[in-house]
Amino acid sequence: MAILNFRKVPDDLHRALKLRAVELGESMEKLALRYIQEGLERDKAKPKKGG
Repeated sequence: MAILNFRKVPDDLHRALKLRAVELGESMEKLALRYIQEGLERDKAKPKKGG
């Protein structure tokens, strides 16, 4: 499995992710991966521009 590190994450985004992870009883890592996956799935469902 690949490792992905993020730098320069805005403090408010980090704080929001951390709070949401606590609310859901999940790790920040697991929640961030789920949000990335959901975003990519939504993006694939949108029609491509100019095509």
